[in-house]
Amino acid sequence: MHVSGCDDPSSLLPIAAEQAWLATDVFVAPGVVIGAGTVVGARSSVFKSLPAGVIARGSPVVAVRARERVQQRDSSLRSE
Repeated sequence: MHVSGCDDPSSLLPIAAEQAWLATDVFVAPGVVIGAGTVVGARSSVFKSLPAGVIARGSPVVAVRARERVQQRDSSLRSE
């Protein structure tokens, strides 16, 4: 594959970090990075990179709120 004006075509690929979740029918633009633990809602369009640990949705995507840390949720279940 040759991309005009680009020496490394792999730099155009979107990147989803560890534990990032993308729902069905999500569009991620070339070169966008989705942070670790971020959740992107169904049918969203991601044109800019998203930070780690947020819940985002929409077209264009908007970070709605911070995501709860999984470790905190697990520790509260053990105390019951």
